[in-house]
Amino acid sequence: MKVIETSRLSLRLISLSDLENIHRLLYADHEVAVPWIGHVVSLAGVSSPNGLLSQIAREADEPGLLAVERAADYALIGVAGIRALRRASDRERFEPRSPQDAIGAVEGRVEGELVVALGRAHWNRGYGAEAAGAVISLGINSLRCTRIVASVGPANDRGLKLLRRLGFRVEPNQRADPDSGSSLPGVIGFLDAATR
Repeated sequence: MKVIETSRLSLRLISLSDLENIHRLLYADHEVAVPWIGHVVSLAGVSSPNGLLSQIAREADEPGLLAVERAADYALIGVAGIRALRRASDRERFEPRSPQDAIGAVEGRVEGELVVALGRAHWNRGYGAEAAGAVISLGINSLRCTRIVASVGPANDRGLKLLRRLGFRVEPNQRADPDSGSSLPGVIGFLDAATR
C-alpha cells in the first residue's frame, strides 16, 4: 500500500517479504549500519519482535517506518519514517541544552522522530533528502506532529549533513543515544512545524 509518492520515490508500508532486502541493504552492510545504529545486525535480530518489526507503520496514518522505493522501477532502496516518542526511554535518549527542548517538556507539543536510512548504492542522489522531506510532511500534516526531532551519532556525518540540509536546528546531545549505537554523545536536530 502506497502512503506517499514524490517525483522519484514511492513510500509504502513494509511487508514481511521486505525484511531480507532491508537487512541486506541497511543492517548487514557495515558502511550503513555502523554510522546509523552503531553495529551490524543479523537477520534474526532484524526479524525479531523487538527489531524492525516493532518500528514499522502498520497503517497509513500511523507513525513508524516505511519502505522507500524508486518510482521508476520499484527497487527497494531503504526505509524512512516518523517514530512516535511516547515512552520514558524515548525521552531519556535526548538531553538538549534547554529544558524547554526536552522531549515531553511542553504540554500539547506532539513530537515524532525522523528516521531515514538508504542502502549505500543509493547515496549521493538526493533520495535521502527527498524521502525525509516526504515523511516530515506526513508527520506534520497527517500525524499532527508539531515538532520533528532527530538523533545523529557522532560518526554519522551524512546524517548531520542531511539534517542541516532539511533546515533542522542542530545542537549537541548532552548524553549518548543508545539508538545510535555510540557511547559518545552525538547531536539532536529540531524542526518545528510552525517554522517549516
